[in-house]
Amino acid sequence: MRKSGALPIQELIAMKESGMLQNFPDDSFQPSSADLSITDEIYRIKGNILLKCTETVTDIIKNVTLFRHDLNNPLEPGGVYLCKVAEQVRLPKGIYGFTNPKSSTGRNDIHVRILADKVPHYDGIPEDFSGELWMLVSSRNFLLKLAPKDRLVQLRLFDDDTRLYETEMRIEYAKHKLLYAADGEPFTYDQLKISDRDGSIILTIDLGTQEIIGYKARPKGQSPVLVFNQKGHRIEDFFMPIEKPKNGHVVLENGQFYIFSTLEWSRVPVMFAAEMAAMSTRLGEFRSHYAGFIDPGWGYGKDGELRGLPLVLEIRSFDENLIIQHGQPICKLKYERLRSIPSSVYGETGSNYVKQVGVLLSKHFRPI
Repeated sequence: MRKSGALPIQELIAMKESGMLQNFPDDSFQPSSADLSITDEIYRIKGNILLKCTETVTDIIKNVTLFRHDLNNPLEPGGVYLCKVAEQVRLPKGIYGFTNPKSSTGRNDIHVRILADKVPHYDGIPEDFSGELWMLVSSRNFLLKLAPKDRLVQLRLFDDDTRLYETEMRIEYAKHKLLYAADGEPFTYDQLKISDRDGSIILTIDLGTQEIIGYKARPKGQSPVLVFNQKGHRIEDFFMPIEKPKNGHVVLENGQFYIFSTLEWSRVPVMFAAEMAAMSTRLGEFRSHYAGFIDPGWGYGKDGELRGLPLVLEIRSFDENLIIQHGQPICKLKYERLRSIPSSVYGETGSNYVKQVGVLLSKHFRPI
């Protein structure tokens, strides 16, 4: 009997072969997700919008469009753009989907939400769906040059909600040793300092184990164009490094964008996927991630040979000035079961961050 949960790569590929996932390149499939890309049909619109349950995107384009955008020109910081998705999704009854921005999208302060025809919320695709998908794209800091086939979003498909609850998490944590310190020693569940008792694992921020502990994005107008399908951009043109503070804390300015990493090194066993979940506002008014999905095998390998990897944090404070301290709770992970073990795990499908150690900017800042 097949288990319930998130669909692994081999089932996603089978859906492509059966015609339910159309126009997906073979290399767009990850261990439990598939990439979504843009076409050259893109519009500058008046602002973010939600559909009614009776509306398609085509129904509302004329009313919200300022002009059709030419991809030879960059997207303006702070503008909202509506981009048609290249791939088509035709889901059967019993299968539904959620989407997340890809890591390389979130790390550059690019906000992306998916609109699905006749779906009155973002980033969700209901069962029995047949219609168009569109992306709402907004680059918050940088002039952004996109091109057709640029992949900004990941799609995940499910047949049931199999996120772990508290008792299950205790059992699986003990079995798989989900968190490690940088020195390779595992954390026991009882060593975790804070819990929401909802099956999640709360992680803390690293402000003290490296000389460069983070980056702050340069304000609007201070950077050249970020070309999304190119590597070799100079870090100093887009980000300012943050050195390890002598007093153990950093002040985050309201509305500014920062990159940090977690103190704990997490891992995702091959029968699970994970996602960064929203933190309680009792811990402060900030956003700790804009991507947040983690494929099976992250920091784990195929057979558990790896001892975790730190997660990168994409932080924006909504307080006037927010002081964060080394080891402060900053994000939490929710684990979910897969229907079956994936045929490929993280690192075997062309992943960009398989050797991530500490704070790491996106692939765009790697040498060519």
